[in-house]
Amino acid sequence: MKITQMRYFQKVCEFNNITRAAKELYVSQPAISANIKELEKDLNVKLFVRKNNKLIITEEGKFLLQKVDHLLKEIDDLVQEMHNLKSYRTINVGVPPMIGELIFPHIFYEFREKYPSVNLNIVECGSKQLIDLVKNNEINVGFGIVGDSIDDHLKTFKLCTTELVFAVNKEHHMKDFNSISVESLRDELLVVMKEDSYQNKKIKNIFTSLGSEPNIVLYSNQLNTIKKILSNGEVGAFIIKEIAENDSEIIGIPLEKPIELDIRLIWRKRNDNNRDVSNFIKFIKNNDII
Repeated sequence: MKITQMRYFQKVCEFNNITRAAKELYVSQPAISANIKELEKDLNVKLFVRKNNKLIITEEGKFLLQKVDHLLKEIDDLVQEMHNLKSYRTINVGVPPMIGELIFPHIFYEFREKYPSVNLNIVECGSKQLIDLVKNNEINVGFGIVGDSIDDHLKTFKLCTTELVFAVNKEHHMKDFNSISVESLRDELLVVMKEDSYQNKKIKNIFTSLGSEPNIVLYSNQLNTIKKILSNGEVGAFIIKEIAENDSEIIGIPLEKPIELDIRLIWRKRNDNNRDVSNFIKFIKNNDII
């Protein structure tokens, strides 16, 4: 049984259609048909039957598919691990811009001092996209905000809990408020993080529960851009409390009902096999990041 045969068989099972499988794999339909027939001959079983012009997987085919899924996953993981061994020692780290400003300066220099031969490559993206990138093994680890559930293929480690404040410039008409409700912000001009962020979903859900929509004038994941927009004195934004506290040009107004955020380190379980990633995870766990 060849790897190519397994991949063709797996893709045909996914679509229940040889033509679609061929298109997805960028090979000819006869090539897939020939490989499936060869696989059936090698195993002396019938993997598919046709019924009313539809391709139906047999019980033997279902059993084989379970084994093939496992084998191909092991092969793909092995290939990735071998690439990691050959590649220049780099850890790809996903960081949402706002979280990056809060925690990454502390991490970078201390980690580089301890592991000078390992480079950190930063990938800026929102928490929702970050989780997908980690899950798909496109980045090694990420710092983000996880919702109520986490994928079974991922692990997380809680770094800290913070909260969002309503950030305004010193010229904003709400600058002297001691606290503020989200409901009172119905008509305020707002800057909100983009769709791939946890913040975006959270804020919109709160407004929806209040029977209204936020008056969003700009979506941006760039913290510097958000700060510049705030400087005109008419617009507000939801940002992490510590960032507002560390910027003399911004006033962070606490929310009457705090929106708390758990910032977590996120990684794929299989990344435990990568020595450098494993060392990075241990470093984060054993150091006071904030």
